[in-house]
Amino acid sequence: MYRPLELGDYMDYKEVLVLSTALRTVTDCAKKYRDNLVHKNLLYVYGSSNNKEYIETYFLPSHYLHLTGLKYNGSALKFYYECIEDRLSIRDISYKDESTSQKLMVLSPLVNIHQTVNIIGDYDGNRQFLITNKLAGTISACMGFNEDTDNPGYYYPNTALRENIKNLSVNTKRVIAVYRKMTNDDKYTERTYLASNITPESLTLPKEIQDKLDDSLIPFQ
Repeated sequence: MYRPLELGDYMDYKEVLVLSTALRTVTDCAKKYRDNLVHKNLLYVYGSSNNKEYIETYFLPSHYLHLTGLKYNGSALKFYYECIEDRLSIRDISYKDESTSQKLMVLSPLVNIHQTVNIIGDYDGNRQFLITNKLAGTISACMGFNEDTDNPGYYYPNTALRENIKNLSVNTKRVIAVYRKMTNDDKYTERTYLASNITPESLTLPKEIQDKLDDSLIPFQ
């Protein structure tokens, strides 16, 4: 399934083992990323019962490489398709720095972020080499998002972190619900997450959010 090293290539046993494990992780997670997130929007509703806010995110194939933390001899788009088509080799990748292993450890839950997220916040800016705007995730893993300057209000993923989101963010809020749609669709057609103590019937949403949802997702009040 995975292309082996070619004759004449040399890596020591430890390096082969580490990169082979990374290869399996990124190829398996790429397929989940494709199925769950690629060319889709997620609408995160967060806050309190009396004050609900939201942001919208989008995910492209080219965003995937940034989430893995790997160095790759090619474009981010090519990396994604090499993963999807099981054509990536350990000769093509290497660890960027010590953060790569941390990113790979949380990649699997993060490509399911439409279901696993329960906290959202603003990045506090206290990490020297971390540049991002919003963080979404849990107390064990989170994804960073930058705002699209050409489409204010929309955010795209730019990093994965094996961190307690509360240690990296301010203005943290509880995620109440997450909705998903294909990017080209006008309305959100699927609810993928709902906070544990809320039922669909009891969920009240401001009109600004309701206008973004398919009628089937808006409970009769």
